[in-house]
Amino acid sequence: MVRMKGYLSLLAVLVVPLALACGGGGGDDLSKAFASVSPDDLGSMVLAQDKLGGEFAYLEMDPDSGPSDNEDAAAATIDPDDTADDLSRLGRVGGYSLTYVDPGLAAPDVGERVISISMELDLFLDSAGAARFLAKQRGDFQRFVGSTLENGVALQETETFSVDNVGDEATGLRIRAGYEGTQFYQTVVAFRLDRLVAAAVLFRADRNDAASQVQGIASALAARIEEVSLGSALVREQGEPTGDQINPEGPGGTVDGSLAGEWRVYSETLFYDAGGSGGSDSAASTTRMLVLKDDGTWEFGSSAGSWYVASIDPSDWDRWGSTPYGPERKIVLDGWNGGVADGPVEELAGAVDFVWVIYRVDAPDPGTVQMKFGHA
Repeated sequence: MVRMKGYLSLLAVLVVPLALACGGGGGDDLSKAFASVSPDDLGSMVLAQDKLGGEFAYLEMDPDSGPSDNEDAAAATIDPDDTADDLSRLGRVGGYSLTYVDPGLAAPDVGERVISISMELDLFLDSAGAARFLAKQRGDFQRFVGSTLENGVALQETETFSVDNVGDEATGLRIRAGYEGTQFYQTVVAFRLDRLVAAAVLFRADRNDAASQVQGIASALAARIEEVSLGSALVREQGEPTGDQINPEGPGGTVDGSLAGEWRVYSETLFYDAGGSGGSDSAASTTRMLVLKDDGTWEFGSSAGSWYVASIDPSDWDRWGSTPYGPERKIVLDGWNGGVADGPVEELAGAVDFVWVIYRVDAPDPGTVQMKFGHA
């Protein structure tokens, strides 16, 4: 059996974006939107597990998923000489990875089925820096075929395949690798949208052709990236929110059972009334789960209260410091931080992907906290 530590090392090294980036980034609106994208947005761009299909329900989220700095990214490339400084010079400003993995790693033992699915995002200052990075990765990947990497992974065989209608200059790759006598088969679809590089990666313990499956995941990932980028740009268009107190309409709305369950923090930012922003004093909340119960109550650590969903009033957007960008419903949480919090409910194709919780604080300085939650 492949040891967990050894397997995760294999996984990290072989998740390599392969698209040779060139050309534009999906139109003027999207290019403008990407100008305002920040590393904090990346966690909202990856797909929740229920968007990948029921056949992957047995996979569990790798607890090491999350933001990746340049040191993390350099350690994950194939070239052992890559450093965090190299990536900084290329303009990499942040990244995010999300992996769903077979918790018992039984697939390598039985020699079949999916071991893991990963989504990898790398954000650069501009598309030129992203293009240079990707071109080097592509060259390095071909250069190391037939070699045993520093962590003991033998990169045995690669084969490219064409990918249509996914981002810019999308590339597909099938990889065969070995580790401690066990064979692994990886399928990658990588692409670029403006200054963001993205890859969908599927590991199998058998040779079953997963090209169309991974292309479908990559297509959904590209759509989600565009949706979040355009939405984030509109949220920022009005600038940082200023001092209007949150004062939603009186109790009303409905308890939507489709929101019931556990939600994890994807981002949390405190926008000061005096200008500027920073991490919230409640940053420890990123380790907690927001639990929405179908009886209309919620829990978040030791805090609790009631919740419901209502239609967004036009005045809500002004209060949130945003312009309308698509959501039509809001979640309202009574009892949050000793008062009331609310925020947009983001939905795609009739399914809820993310909810915002926006509320006022007085310390360390007066301001508004914006928290984005995604499916746990």
